[in-house]
Amino acid sequence: MFSRFFPWLVWPSRKAALRPVGRRILALESLEDRALLSVSSTLGDLSASGDVVAVNAGQSVGSVGTPFLGVNLVSWDSYLNTSQTQQMVQNAGLGLFRFPGGSESDEFHFNVPPANQPAYSGPGTAASMASFIASVNGRGIATLDYGSGSPQEAAAFLAYLNAPTTSTAPIGFGEEWSTSSKTWVQTDWKTAGYWAAFRAATPLAHDDGLNFLRAGRSAPFGIHYFEVGNEVYGSWETDYHGQGGDAGKPHDPATYVAFAKQFANYAQQIDPTISIGVDTGGVDTWTANVLQQCASQGFTLGFLSDHNYVQEPGSENDSTLLLHTVSDPANTSLDWANRAAGYRSLLQQKLGTGGAGVELLATEFNSVSYDPGKQTTSLVNGLFTADSLGSLLDAGYTGGVIWDVRNSFETANNNSPSLYGWRQGGDYGLLGSDGQAPSTGPYVPYPTYFAEQLVGKMVQPGDTVVQTSSNDPNLSAYAVQQTNGHLDLLVVNKNAASDLTATFQVSGFQSAAQAQIWQYGKPQDTAQSQTLDGHSALANFATNLPLNGANFTYTFPSYSMTVIDLAVAPATVTGVSTTASANSRYHLGDSLPITVTFSEPVTVTGTPQLTLNAGSGAAAVYSGGSGTSTLTFTYTVAAGQTSSDLDYTSTTALGLNGGSIQDGAGNAGTLTLPAPGTDGLAVKNIVITPRRQRSPTSC
Repeated sequence: MFSRFFPWLVWPSRKAALRPVGRRILALESLEDRALLSVSSTLGDLSASGDVVAVNAGQSVGSVGTPFLGVNLVSWDSYLNTSQTQQMVQNAGLGLFRFPGGSESDEFHFNVPPANQPAYSGPGTAASMASFIASVNGRGIATLDYGSGSPQEAAAFLAYLNAPTTSTAPIGFGEEWSTSSKTWVQTDWKTAGYWAAFRAATPLAHDDGLNFLRAGRSAPFGIHYFEVGNEVYGSWETDYHGQGGDAGKPHDPATYVAFAKQFANYAQQIDPTISIGVDTGGVDTWTANVLQQCASQGFTLGFLSDHNYVQEPGSENDSTLLLHTVSDPANTSLDWANRAAGYRSLLQQKLGTGGAGVELLATEFNSVSYDPGKQTTSLVNGLFTADSLGSLLDAGYTGGVIWDVRNSFETANNNSPSLYGWRQGGDYGLLGSDGQAPSTGPYVPYPTYFAEQLVGKMVQPGDTVVQTSSNDPNLSAYAVQQTNGHLDLLVVNKNAASDLTATFQVSGFQSAAQAQIWQYGKPQDTAQSQTLDGHSALANFATNLPLNGANFTYTFPSYSMTVIDLAVAPATVTGVSTTASANSRYHLGDSLPITVTFSEPVTVTGTPQLTLNAGSGAAAVYSGGSGTSTLTFTYTVAAGQTSSDLDYTSTTALGLNGGSIQDGAGNAGTLTLPAPGTDGLAVKNIVITPRRQRSPTSC
């Protein structure tokens, strides 16, 4: 019976594939949709005085996805489920995870143990990778085996990850490619509950060969995104359709979408809440044809999965990478904003109004398509990563998923001295691999890790991306208004030699004078090279900004990435006044309205009061205006109170009296008043006197 569900139990042992080096690419990717601008000039040295960053906090350009920062998991990462990896991933703010890993996905059978997988020889399983995602409270993107699997196998994979153990949803027979016979073999994939029961089971004391499926987890993993295959548009990708008795065609949009639709039909019975996505090859014919097939076959698309590797090995150039790829409007194929606009146009053309809700996810990106050299582990790639993430936010992508957590440290690729950096080896990973620290090591963070961590200080789900522009291509700037009211700025100085001073012109937001700074650049990178264990950290400090109204200037070191956290300036009192007539007199029992105006709307609780100079107990008590910038206080003259010119007693005369006055962000308002005698109350010359007694009438 197991031969249908677990064919490896009776098949001859498969020879384990060599551990992947670099990103798993079987052939050189075409440059047709990854065209590079041939730019060999060095970074320019622009005048610091001319750098202007304009931030319009009142103009939203999008919202931060839930979550936005992501990374690919790979099956050969033997350190993935260690507590130290989990902690480092969480410290970086990463929350979106794609698995089981690039090109391996199109040969990854979740029901086959690691030692018998046809494409890799790592320890990773569906259970171990999904368990990692759950351990860090992350959200998952599962890549389905399109190249050597069937919609039924994909449905069984979904059931294993997400179905309740009580599910009776049928799956039935479907194809699975046999590497031994080079044919498609019909396999009975049973029911959704069958696979969910394996997930829920605890490993047996004596492994029967199926413990790799037993995760001891009754609750579904709740993986949300399911991507149909990996880079199916590419000839380098495994795709056995049209072979061994299959009626389809390899790398064919119609065959591809038919698979996706059939999987979606199963998903409706197993977990209808998931989002199903397809691969894009750029804004190109493949993508257009896939979208046309979605419309023709009636497949409801959830997301587009975009991959962007911006250089080919041997042609790496620091200036080109930083100035002429993902944030260069002139680059129509690599710039994230241009890609997003192209996809949105295709979605509208092919799907009409149905395309408006389709998400854009960058599920793989890095600086070079394969054979990573020293640039990938240098500060330059960290700057590129930060710039990519900012550009993705601005372009409206809901996720930015870098390749990958760990890969392998390779010393035989492009280590040209023309490239910046002290490491003599390349690695796609955010974290290093087995090797000598400080260059690498399983827990050695590369600059790309710190780029993720830096952006993680800036973005949280639900934040608002706001309009930002820079007049200097060497200085990229992005801004997010956080849900707590703070305005956070990401600034990347891509100039190798010069510090750049920028004037920030801010509208729609008034910052407090003190700002929190997080930064990574040359000092931190150099310090890491001098350690024994490869440790490093973001610089973090507070600074007082030279505010000129809402504007300020700040200097960014050469080759640095910085997040500036701006708190909202607390609400301040801008004036005290009254509507009472000038030179009027008020007597015992009379009431007088007094207005206290704040710099922004405030919320009031309790009964704050304003102490007046009319004698013992003289005070105006709060009477209304909460939620506005104008608060009304009422003073009622009591016995024995007099004043020849009514005013408040001091700059601290406004007291909370057990209540509160807060701005929209929940910050306590600053209650300091203008000096007595200088504001709109004193100038009215209001007199407080006892009521005159009428003299007796003579007889």
